[in-house]
Amino acid sequence: MANALIIDRDGVLTYWDLVAAEAFFRDAFPRPVGELEALLRTHAMRIGQPTDEVTRKQWWTSFWEYLETVVPLCAVQREKLRTLDACALLRVYEDARPALIIARTMGVRVGVLSNFALAPLAQSLHQLGLSDAVDVSRQSAELGALKPAPEAFLAMAQLLSTDPADCLVLDDRPEHVAAARKLGMQAFRVNRNAPEDDFDRCEVKDLAAIRTLLAPRNHQVSR
Repeated sequence: MANALIIDRDGVLTYWDLVAAEAFFRDAFPRPVGELEALLRTHAMRIGQPTDEVTRKQWWTSFWEYLETVVPLCAVQREKLRTLDACALLRVYEDARPALIIARTMGVRVGVLSNFALAPLAQSLHQLGLSDAVDVSRQSAELGALKPAPEAFLAMAQLLSTDPADCLVLDDRPEHVAAARKLGMQAFRVNRNAPEDDFDRCEVKDLAAIRTLLAPRNHQVSR
């Protein structure tokens, strides 16, 4: 069985509260929230992602300055936007903590690896009550490579003191799953829109399958 779990945050352990996001941005951003997301992605492609708290603050400062050049904003809107706490918009899936606890009780080390660096990973795990069930957490930018780059997965395996072949990867992005499998890792996509688990396609609908996924490869445990 795997002795280390490398798991994504967004879409696997957590989700974004779109109702709360829309409520926050309603008076602060006079455009659809989707447009703000696109501008965030554009800015990240232009200057890269932050690697620590200092560069994260610098990143957000530069983003707000960039935003004001493309979207007309009044002083009140600018002030409110700068109070944004991305972690406050994250919610944890009900099966997230139980799955992490099960992994730990099975003797599996747990590492959280996220590409999204704008909501501090360690802070979000603490606020959502998951940090005590995690051994290692890293944002990909801290490792010098973003998923699906193999260096990101290999660096996490090293931090978890294990070999790639002994890792189980759970991610919601098919390309990340494919990249991990090329390294010899066991990897499954968590597709929360799927009606059922499909182990032949390396896809599960939620984290309730964690015992099965962590079982020895030649012995599938019934759920």
